[in-house]
Amino acid sequence: MTECVIFDMDGVLFDSERLYARAWRQLGAALGLQDIDNAIKYCVGRNGGDIRAYLLSKYGEDFQAEQFALDLRKAFLDIVRAEGLPLKPGVVALLDWLRGRGCRLALATSSGKNSAAGNLEGAGLTKYFSAVVTGDMLVHGKPAPDIYLLACEKLGTPPQSCYAVEDSPNGVRSAHAAGLRTILVPDMVEITEEIEKLAYKKFDSLIEVKAYFEKNLI
Repeated sequence: MTECVIFDMDGVLFDSERLYARAWRQLGAALGLQDIDNAIKYCVGRNGGDIRAYLLSKYGEDFQAEQFALDLRKAFLDIVRAEGLPLKPGVVALLDWLRGRGCRLALATSSGKNSAAGNLEGAGLTKYFSAVVTGDMLVHGKPAPDIYLLACEKLGTPPQSCYAVEDSPNGVRSAHAAGLRTILVPDMVEITEEIEKLAYKKFDSLIEVKAYFEKNLI
């Protein structure tokens, strides 16, 4: 039996990528930034340090990347406070089923520690995860394999004994490079043939992921 399953957070557990995209567009429009949609596409799945470096390369060394990150987070939280942060369909049923079968679960998210903790606690999901690895714990974020290797280390499980559940190209590249069996559940970013080939399995929802595990995890 595979001993653990490691989940991404945004776009996998929470339907948050669309809210972040709205926050990006609101802030980008206010600042008169060009090519925001491509910036969003590039940054999905990356940690804060990588995003700030990208913004400086795209909009110039004088761009206030740190302030942009703070304002982006505020815009996102304003949306969440007004509308809530919805879970993806099937999240709780899948986590309950896996935990009931003795699987150890971990989170590997490019979001920061405070953001991840707040989201998990707010949704009542903290209890499911034996380990949480966040983007601010690492120098090299996704698509580098470091975050998944650290999650496996914290679980005491070799990558070959783990599944990863990811939604973005950067996440799939990261998990695949670390040696995990990567299940792709696409969210916002268009999936290329290259990324599909890296994925072990591809499903349209976590409901389908649960059905797969029910047949393949004994």
